[in-house]
Amino acid sequence: MARVLLLLNMGGARSESELKEFLLNMFKDERIIPNPLRFILSPIIANKRYKEVWKSYEEIGGSPIYELTDKLVSKLQNRLDYKVRAVMRYTKPNAHEVLKEFSKIDELFLFPLYPHFSLTTTQSSYDDVYSALRKLRIKPKIRKIDFYYDKKEYNKSVIEKIKKEYMPNSHLIFSAHGLPVKLAKKDEYEKQVNSHVEILKRVLKKRGWLLMR
Repeated sequence: MARVLLLLNMGGARSESELKEFLLNMFKDERIIPNPLRFILSPIIANKRYKEVWKSYEEIGGSPIYELTDKLVSKLQNRLDYKVRAVMRYTKPNAHEVLKEFSKIDELFLFPLYPHFSLTTTQSSYDDVYSALRKLRIKPKIRKIDFYYDKKEYNKSVIEKIKKEYMPNSHLIFSAHGLPVKLAKKDEYEKQVNSHVEILKRVLKKRGWLLMR
């Protein structure tokens, strides 16, 4: 039985050209810009911004997303009876490139590496996978996890990371990607992020952290 687990993420830039590709594909995404004008706007935005954004990437030492994802794939591959693959939404490897490796898939498990659901992240990655499946004429049974920000096991790992990296008297700031107001109004993302912050604050308070508003 052919079973495949896809770890879904946005992708990242390892070079100027890859950053340009990332921006081009992101602004072509219907979930980001619903208007068909995105096909005209995306190359303009990508060409205008990629050099400036690349300087910021270099200042922070680049993105570790590929290195970390590869480690996660290896660990899961050693523990699960699945073919584990990473799929990036806006850079390579994309869903079509990964899925064409398989002539048949009985069960496809979609695991977004976004703990909070958003139409612009989780659903966009699903869209990409579904499109690739149609083009390749593969019809597996699909299982998926939409979000897991509120799961005890996930938050246990988040808290352990905070404890490892920061002292209880540290200033802890929660940061998240923003969404345009129009998108935010019809998306669960902001609500889930706020809920997640409250969950973490409650757990931290129980563990002796003094939290200020």
